[in-house]
Amino acid sequence: MRLTVGDHRICCARSFLKTRQIAVNTLMSMRIFCTVAELESFSAAANKFNIAHSAVSKHVAMLEQRLSARLLNRTSRHVSLTEVGSIYLQQARHVLELVDEMEAAARKTTAKPTGTLKISAPPWFANTDFVSLIADYRSTYPDVNLEIDFDVIERGASSEFDDLDIALRVTNTPDEGMIAKHLTTFTFRLVATPAFLDEQQRPSTAADVDGWPLLHYSAYAKDGSVVFHSGERVTFKPVLRASSASLLYLAVLAGIGPAFMPSALIEKDVAEGRLEYVLPEETASPMKLYALYPQRPYLSAKVKTFLKFLESAYS
Repeated sequence: MRLTVGDHRICCARSFLKTRQIAVNTLMSMRIFCTVAELESFSAAANKFNIAHSAVSKHVAMLEQRLSARLLNRTSRHVSLTEVGSIYLQQARHVLELVDEMEAAARKTTAKPTGTLKISAPPWFANTDFVSLIADYRSTYPDVNLEIDFDVIERGASSEFDDLDIALRVTNTPDEGMIAKHLTTFTFRLVATPAFLDEQQRPSTAADVDGWPLLHYSAYAKDGSVVFHSGERVTFKPVLRASSASLLYLAVLAGIGPAFMPSALIEKDVAEGRLEYVLPEETASPMKLYALYPQRPYLSAKVKTFLKFLESAYS
């Protein structure tokens, strides 16, 4: 039987609709899979989408059949990602964010921020100011969950960015493979307790502290060398090294030795006499705070909104 032009058009239309439906179903399956992975529960995902538990299982099974790979390990009490599932989850998140942003751009609206926002920050960002910023963000965007990784050794290279959305970095040389948004500049001051300075004798020049003990941050030069803002270079003797600014701060207050601390962290202690500036006229070379994120065609709503919060907080 020969097909007429009309029959051919009907076949093409049916093929298009079938392909379109497959694409729509795949996107929905990806959304459901991501939700199961994030909540670690088929039942919780079913409740979130208001569908039957069996429908959630069917969507995940469809993805696994298409990929010829198991994405989730299932037991009666626990759901976890397989190695393939972990990789697929990262890519699926990016695809879904891209689709949401494309649709929002087409509608000339802003997509509603949802999902999990993964942030990396230096250890000393575990402070009340940063927590207040997070609390304000969550209050404004309750559909966004946050995962925060306080790095022992800061990551910055794009090859090590993995599935992070934003990395906060204190550096004067941000990685060229990333988009770097300058937020503010930090000043680090050398501080110690009055009792320590009474025993050590208060210096009058940078050269006077050369060879002094130092409570040292692990990510900095291991030899204890520091260049002051004036250009003077001195070498301290690290007597305690730690990746936690909070621990170093407590160690300074305990009188173990001096340390370079962000001005905002120790201003109150200096004002109330618990600490003193070792060299009131000197600071370490200023360091810039950047928000780093990968170059992508579309920036997700959760990243856009968090960047705005950061800019507002540090402006």
